[in-house]
Amino acid sequence: MEENSMEKDMKAEYRSLTETIRPVDKGFTHFIFDFDGTITTEDTIHVIANIGIAHQQTQGKYFKGVWNEIVDAYLADFNKHHIEYTPNESERATLKDEIRFLRSLIDVELRSFNRVSTSGLFVGISKEKWVNEGKASVLSVNEDGIIRGHLLEETGLKTILATSDTKLLAMVKLLESWRIDVTAKAVYYGDSPTDIECLCSPAIKGGVVMGSNGNTVLLRTLAKYKVPRLVETWTPDFDKNFDIGLKQSVHGRSLV
Repeated sequence: MEENSMEKDMKAEYRSLTETIRPVDKGFTHFIFDFDGTITTEDTIHVIANIGIAHQQTQGKYFKGVWNEIVDAYLADFNKHHIEYTPNESERATLKDEIRFLRSLIDVELRSFNRVSTSGLFVGISKEKWVNEGKASVLSVNEDGIIRGHLLEETGLKTILATSDTKLLAMVKLLESWRIDVTAKAVYYGDSPTDIECLCSPAIKGGVVMGSNGNTVLLRTLAKYKVPRLVETWTPDFDKNFDIGLKQSVHGRSLV
């Protein structure tokens, strides 16, 4: 079976960020960014894990093998769910079908969170240490409570961001916290299937799909379900993105 994007993320492979697909809409005033694979060229799960591994090593504990077991257990759990879920990938006919599948992954994700929690990998690491490691301004679906960022401060939201619907909830809460008016135009940047609900939400005025090429899992999914506004114009990177008309006065920012 072809390796899916989640497997690649968990294996912490490098992904060069060379191409962007953007909507035609212009005049955006608020920008919301996904983190891993969107504004980073390298996935950060292994970075977070290595912080825990290094900390535990200072306590005389060896956790590299434990982390490998956590990764292997997640991939086995995900693949089992992917195989057993109905309708299967070829039978899913609408975007709603795909969203139902993405939401169904919640138990797989939560079991993985629980494995990390019960392993003790991050026991004893203070909030200050995480801040010093540069994670204070990051929000991601990958490790809730570790890279939560400023969204909690702005919205009070404490939901674990494990699936596409929880990311959508976080985005909507963030927009509400900004108290923007009807003239505002928010745009969302994302790279993975967990970004689908945010990218397609009526709460924003535009979506930008980031990818290393035109054949990523997210782009294939959007093409399959015919979401034309997200697959119209190509640009090689963020600098070119600004050059072609998205450079605007930014009143609100977030990393999601």
